[in-house]
Amino acid sequence: MQSVAADTGARAWQRMLSGRRLDLLDPSPLDIEIEDIAHGLARVARWNGQALSSGQLERVYGFTDVDGSRPDAWRYLVEVQDKGLPADVTGYR
Repeated sequence: MQSVAADTGARAWQRMLSGRRLDLLDPSPLDIEIEDIAHGLARVARWNGQALSSGQLERVYGFTDVDGSRPDAWRYLVEVQDKGLPADVTGYR
């Protein structure tokens, strides 16, 4: 049985993290590493469709805004809106 790629002469390659190339039109079990599968599943399941705030992403990835501040709007809402503390935004940027 010939593959689609052999019939049309078409190729579609995907470079895997292991460095191997996977022919998407004619995949071979020898082209797939378990590490590539594990990494792909980890990326898909990491956030699993959740909506994340900039503060949550900052805690995970450690990024800062252009001005060097670290955003945390949810902490502001919890402390100011829910607990009634004074509304001073400087500590939340």
